[in-house]
This record gives sequence, C-alpha cells and structure tokens, in this order.
Amino acid sequence: MNNLHGQFKLRKFNLRNLLFLVTLLMIYITPVQAVDWSTYRGGATRNAVTLNAILPPFDLAWRFSTGDNISASPIYAEGRIFLASEDTKLYAINAKTGERIWSFKASRAFRSTPAYVKGALLVGCDDENLYKIQASDGSLIWKKNLGGKISASPLVRGNLVLVGTEAGEFFAIDLKTGKAVWTKRGFGSIRSSAAYYNDTVVFGSQT
Repeated sequence: MNNLHGQFKLRKFNLRNLLFLVTLLMIYITPVQAVDWSTYRGGATRNAVTLNAILPPFDLAWRFSTGDNISASPIYAEGRIFLASEDTKLYAINAKTGERIWSFKASRAFRSTPAYVKGALLVGCDDENLYKIQASDGSLIWKKNLGGKISASPLVRGNLVLVGTEAGEFFAIDLKTGKAVWTKRGFGSIRSSAAYYNDTVVFGSQT
C-alpha cells in the first residue's frame, strides 16, 4: 500500500441519502460463523457484501429504543452493537440480549455511523467534533473539532481517519493523536461517507 499521507486522489459527485428510524430492531438470523461488521456498509469499499452465510428463519430477537431518531446505521464488533442516535448518545448494546452496556453523551445529535478499529470507535457529531471513544467502556480517548457538522461515517485506512464535514471540508486525521494530517477545502456540504479503492478516496458533496 502506498504512503497514505497525501497520496489519495479525491473524486467528487452528488449524493443525497436520508434515513430516519426511531427503534433499532434486531432480527435473529442463523449464521455459520459470526463476522464483524465494523463500519458503514461493512468495509472500506462500502460494498455491503459479507461472505457469512445468512440463513432463515428470520425472527425478532429484541428491540432497543432510543430517545430520538436513528439516522445512522448500527455496526457490529466483538459481540456488541454500536449505535449512534439523534438523542445525543452513542450506545453499546449486547448483541445477544439487546441490553445496554454503556452510553456516551455529546452535546448535539449523532447522525454519523460509527467505525470500529483497534478497540475504539470513531464517530462524527452535529457538535462539529470527531470523537474517538474506547469501545470497552465508552470513555473518551480524544475529540477533534472539524468546524462543521459531521454526518458522514469516518473511513479508517492505516493510521488515518478520513471524513468530510457539512461545511465542505475533507480531513485526514491521525488515528492515534487526533491531529489533522491534511485537509482539502472548496467542496459543497459533504454528507456522504467516503469509500476507498486502489489508493483513491471517493465521496459525494452537494453543489
């Protein structure tokens, strides 16, 4: 893989996608082997494909309600569901029982799908902060203000966290320190989650 510091090509297209849910429904399926689904659409290419067998029956296993809309997608890692809600909270939920393990509260709504990497969660917020949170207990590792609402899901490649803001700026953030490595400006509002393929980052923005 090439050095990720500034080696990406940026491509721009228009994309609008809105989804509002109030209750997370966990449908029980019979897997052959459990596989983590640790980021938006399952991986860096955002192709939403799993090699895990998904077999019927499909029965409701549990229901988990939050205090407001859920516009982000849940992710799964290490036996837990991680879910961001517009009630200003990020939740860790036992995937088998539906019981809350912990919650992390911000000052504004979460509309960003979290990304799990190396025992931590990366998630954007309407308070303009990108958060890195310990997945085991919900404690804050660092936060970085990016100067615009963050509704896109962070993309992690190597030691970089890649994400755009609704202020039209795209960032590469150091995964360990939370410091900006590089930025690209001059876009319209970025609400789509970036995808990575063949040393190229692709994301959408409004014109």
